[in-house]
Amino acid sequence: MKKAVRALAVAAAVTIVLAVAAAVFLRQRGIEVAVTEQQVQAWLETRFPQEETFGRPLTMRLKLEHPRVDLSPGSDRVSFSLDAMVSPKGLGGVRARGSATVSGVIHYEPDTAEFFVRDLRADRVEIKNLPGLLSLGEIQRAVGNLVISSLEDKPLYRLRDDRPGEGRLRAYLDDLRVEDGKIVARLRWR
Repeated sequence: MKKAVRALAVAAAVTIVLAVAAAVFLRQRGIEVAVTEQQVQAWLETRFPQEETFGRPLTMRLKLEHPRVDLSPGSDRVSFSLDAMVSPKGLGGVRARGSATVSGVIHYEPDTAEFFVRDLRADRVEIKNLPGLLSLGEIQRAVGNLVISSLEDKPLYRLRDDRPGEGRLRAYLDDLRVEDGKIVARLRWR
């Protein structure tokens, strides 16, 4: 009987030691989640085209479409360009066309296990044949506002239980980098 109790105690102790070692290992190692440029492109394509009206005294219509993502290595920002069109609302024919480059920072929300693009800003706006009553600064602000309303609260990526190694972790973001056309996030358990 003493041998059985001793064997049971040893087995319990070994199980506890292995469980603690596994927890420490997983806590230190964490997981890496990679979001490819194609995934980001697909996400952007579901959110554009978008339109907004702005301006006083002349009300203008801004349309942003055809997003193209650019994940630059070494940057913590995701950047994308869009085709932009500006025209007076209600007046056909007069259109100024160009492009806008926008960027934002990848943010991880541990409570929902989701990644978002935050701190969005219009980095560059170029419009040809701009109507005289309108400044490029006004268009840049309108682009920024439209992009923020279109993307900021929409998750770019969500960890899911059915993907190997992901699960609905209550983890925190340890590292975020862009490499080889992917956003790579290292998450560690709390």
